[in-house]
Amino acid sequence: MLSSAPARDGESRPLLAQLGDAADLVPDGVAAGFATQPPRSAAGLRAFVEEFQSRALAAVDLPAILRAHRHSDRNELRELLSFDRELSAAPLPAPFKAASQAVGRRQLHKLRPLRDRRLVQRYIAAVDAGQAHAWHTLVFGLALSVFSLPLRQGMLHYAQATTRRFVVAAAPAAGLVNGDVMQCVDESCRALPQLVEAALARHGYQPAG
Repeated sequence: MLSSAPARDGESRPLLAQLGDAADLVPDGVAAGFATQPPRSAAGLRAFVEEFQSRALAAVDLPAILRAHRHSDRNELRELLSFDRELSAAPLPAPFKAASQAVGRRQLHKLRPLRDRRLVQRYIAAVDAGQAHAWHTLVFGLALSVFSLPLRQGMLHYAQATTRRFVVAAAPAAGLVNGDVMQCVDESCRALPQLVEAALARHGYQPAG
């Protein structure tokens, strides 16, 4: 079980790894849910990834993680539940929403043993009662706060995992296999530190981690 004690810099990487890899953090069908026309070439895939990172990661996912993290840090249950309802209204395909909730519930299960965290337990109770949905980005931001993990590193970990899963899912249609897929993953992740920094700056965050 993860400890809720604050993580020192040298401890953050293994703790982040315990939060999950791409399969644990990202809903199934992330690429299919993003566009109706998958890329048909390597160049098309690179453009596809750039658009995904701009329209989904930068515009939706990272701000959601930031906001959930802020509400958790401030012990703002009412605001967290209100944000959960806002995410419910997002114009996303129903299968993607169901997958997001499935991922979020798996992550939330890791928080159940934290009986001393009242906000966590009340949010879990709301999910169990059908009053909240456990969206995966919201739960990830909550977990970063609860485990006192560095926000910047946590967001980068999420962005890398999401991009990796996105590329791997879209690669077959683009004709990429094996080493070409991994090269595309590496190339696609290079811009992510700047993407995270931009998200932090837009929302006025200056985390220490």
